[in-house]
Amino acid sequence: MQIIKGNKNIKWYVTEALYQSEGDTPDKTEEVYFYSDGFFGFSKNFSSKLAAGKIKTKDLENLSVDEKYAEECAK
Repeated sequence: MQIIKGNKNIKWYVTEALYQSEGDTPDKTEEVYFYSDGFFGFSKNFSSKLAAGKIKTKDLENLSVDEKYAEECAK
């Protein structure tokens, strides 16, 4: 797991996840989670962008989260 300090007191957590695939080998992907203002959440949006190569792990330092992520979080 990588922990990345972002701006505005956000901490990003990038971890590898294994999912069962239709073949014999599992699919491995990176998932992005964040902690901000007392909330811990999963970012489907940034996880998808990271998997597609649209952003790099280092880019998380400059990204922020907004209220649209609230439904993906737990306090």
